[in-house]
Amino acid sequence: MNGKYEMKDMSGSAFHNTRRDRDTSPDLTGSAMVYGKEHWVNMWLKTDKNGKMWVSFNLKEKQPSAQAKPKEREEIPPLNDHIPF
Repeated sequence: MNGKYEMKDMSGSAFHNTRRDRDTSPDLTGSAMVYGKEHWVNMWLKTDKNGKMWVSFNLKEKQPSAQAKPKEREEIPPLNDHIPF
């Protein structure tokens, strides 16, 4: 076992949100793989009127960051070796 975590399709994980700064911030955050695409996961722990706990969550597809994207090369026009005089 090499210790490297590999996310499998249709699965994910979430951990306690240590940066929770508002009541509306998610209680748990993490990521999941859905049909081969990585998503962010946010989860809120709720209690219904009978005192039973339940979980509300949302998924948002991860977008490549600007830093991770390789810069597109600017198209350079071909050289014109013709001398006009």
